[in-house]
Amino acid sequence: MGPLPFIYNAGVIKLLGQYLETQPSRHTFFIYGPYQSGKTRTLLHVSELYGQKGFLPINLDFSDAKSIEEIIGFGKLSIMRSISDHTNYLKNLTVNVTVKPKKNAKILTPEDLQLIQRKIASLPLLQEKLLAELDRSKTESDGLKDFFGHLEDAFDDFRPAVFIAGGQNLQQHCLPLYNAILSHAAHKDQYMDRIPLIIETSNAILKMKVWPPHFRLVEVSKVTDPYKYFVKDVHCFTRREMKRIMVVVGPHGGEIESVFEQLKIGYEIEHALKERVDNLKFIRDYQLYGTRFGQEVCKTGRKYFEQINSTEPFAPLVVNGYVYIDKFNNLVPANKIVQKYICKANP
Repeated sequence: MGPLPFIYNAGVIKLLGQYLETQPSRHTFFIYGPYQSGKTRTLLHVSELYGQKGFLPINLDFSDAKSIEEIIGFGKLSIMRSISDHTNYLKNLTVNVTVKPKKNAKILTPEDLQLIQRKIASLPLLQEKLLAELDRSKTESDGLKDFFGHLEDAFDDFRPAVFIAGGQNLQQHCLPLYNAILSHAAHKDQYMDRIPLIIETSNAILKMKVWPPHFRLVEVSKVTDPYKYFVKDVHCFTRREMKRIMVVVGPHGGEIESVFEQLKIGYEIEHALKERVDNLKFIRDYQLYGTRFGQEVCKTGRKYFEQINSTEPFAPLVVNGYVYIDKFNNLVPANKIVQKYICKANP
């Protein structure tokens, strides 16, 4: 049994696919949304589709990073994995070239094979340059400029694109590197830039800032009809299982996928849901029930605001997506579990 069939963000996937096909482009895309809404899976899926076309996705995954050392370490590991995956893709093109090709498949000429071998031979040097620039970015503000410069130099051979997961962790634990990336993106409209850049983040404050017009924000929101998608269309859950998921968690793609992964390895639905509940126990430690924010959320499910002060007790929850900002400037719990913990209840 494979991963949960990916169908609930089709509109976002199509939009990002169109962006990746438009080169050069002055735009930078940000994928944002509440905790466990399916943002990272969306980014990964778009990256995989890009790689399947023969291009080079550079995936920088900071989803689990909790320090500057881990930011750099995960970044290096991500680069090496991206280069390795593309190397294997190119090598597979040359395997069994003498075997009768499939119908409508392109037959590789000696010139094609020679070009592929040249590309394979150049990838280790590109990896070395990218790793060095990532290292240098810890201490030198222009490190990321050269990072993107090396990718630009490799564009004609590989058409690289950069995908960043866990942008909120990068912002919290390595602010100079985060600012360097934003600075690069902010100036993309001033020169010929052919490297697409897509950043995924849970930080809901992102949407409240005034950004340059070439920064595009795309929200990954709730699944509109989970019964149709996951029960009727792809048969991932029974109707009873989906009803329990809706009662405990709500229609959030990332949470639904986490439950699916537990069922896939043999756990019962109640065990899978308990794990999701226990995963958010720490929210009780913020003791928000007696605050104005907590009282309003428990009463109406949301709290209107005009601006967020970083000293507010709920501010860290907004930065990490456990509380997000809807289109009416309301602070809203990311899912039912978060709301119940804010209300000092036991989900």
